[in-house]
Amino acid sequence: MTANGTSAATAPSTALPVDRRVDWVDYAKGICIVMVVMMHSVLGVELAAGQTGFMHAFVAFAKPFRMPDFFLISGLFLPLVIDRDWRIYLDRKVVHFAYFYVLWVTIQFGFKAPAFAADTGWSHAGYLYLESFIEPFGTLWFIYLLPIFFVVIKLTRGLPPALIWGVAALLEAAHVATGWTVIDEFCARLVYIYSGYLFADTVFALSNRARAYPALALAGLGLWALVNGSLVAFGYSEWPVVSLALGLAGAGAIIVFGTLLARMNWLNVLRFCGAHSIVIYLAFFLPMAATRTLLAVALLVAAFRGVPALAADATLTSLGVGLYDTVTGTTGGPVERARLDKRGTVYTELDMDTPLKASAIVLGAIKNRIQLLAACRPEGAGGNGSNSTNVLVWLQSVLPGVQKIVGQVDGAGISRDERQHLVLESDAEATDISSNGSNGSLS
Repeated sequence: MTANGTSAATAPSTALPVDRRVDWVDYAKGICIVMVVMMHSVLGVELAAGQTGFMHAFVAFAKPFRMPDFFLISGLFLPLVIDRDWRIYLDRKVVHFAYFYVLWVTIQFGFKAPAFAADTGWSHAGYLYLESFIEPFGTLWFIYLLPIFFVVIKLTRGLPPALIWGVAALLEAAHVATGWTVIDEFCARLVYIYSGYLFADTVFALSNRARAYPALALAGLGLWALVNGSLVAFGYSEWPVVSLALGLAGAGAIIVFGTLLARMNWLNVLRFCGAHSIVIYLAFFLPMAATRTLLAVALLVAAFRGVPALAADATLTSLGVGLYDTVTGTTGGPVERARLDKRGTVYTELDMDTPLKASAIVLGAIKNRIQLLAACRPEGAGGNGSNSTNVLVWLQSVLPGVQKIVGQVDGAGISRDERQHLVLESDAEATDISSNGSNGSLS
């Protein structure tokens, strides 16, 4: 064992560190957990904003290897415990993660249940909670799958390793998409955790060579970054076989990078994140959601500060009509909606639910947010002495017009102009914006 924790041994079952942490492993996990949090934060904000930001390219660059590296490292130390009897093995590798899953699915659901209940009722919210023990909830699918992998690897010890690895590679290349997270992610990730288990000695040897020849390691990282970035940019990264090659190569690159950081003792914050990666992975959803909400509020206020009242009226009226068009469609039929899968890929699916119900849910959520914002920014805030109109209060008044459409129109037999007339009519009933705020600004 070197001073930086890199094993110099070739037999993983006997030489892997048992009673101390391997710092380059912590660095590698730290890099990955930062990329995972970055992915969820960036894609979530982009999906809400309807546009991409400058970090999108980096998130896309990391997609081929972000989770493969996590799974490969998860299998790296499995040779140390694989031969233990089932009682101890299940306690360490199944019960441990099952406890974390049950605890954190309950915590996460506690935060999200009120929103679910507001949309579909408490009985359905309870159903969603029970369903989370079959279909993993949110970001917790990683914790859900780990014990399944550990059990499968132990059960298949008697089979030829090359056969298991070959089947796992074929499953990854098949890009299975059943819609069930456990099945899809099991097929996509088995080859990586099994590679960590099967090639643990090779991985440690790679780390040793990177430590001994840092210049060569940096050159290799540069070449890898060029190839990975090019294949991502040209849209080849998710091709069968290519995705597997990029996943394994990227995992190796992160291991080399982590070893170099450990060698220089740089960026210890990454090492800390790696040592506590499970805690970060379980808990990051809360600060991420809070930050996203604050950003949305800030952007909304900034977008309309100083905008003439009539211009904002027209913009938001069009937004109200456009919202109805987007959610329900002009015929009331299925609507294409953007979704984000567990791998971070945005895809489109047809929403077969009742369009009017979907509209009511969206409008209800918007109205709740606006009421909260209006309470925080009372009408007239801004203090410029003119007849100013708060955009949040105005939008509260115009929403009943859109809701009136949702309640009375089934999406067929009414023109867009008629829908807009309903919105404007309701707006006129609620407040006379044109006469009172035409010379003011929205604060």
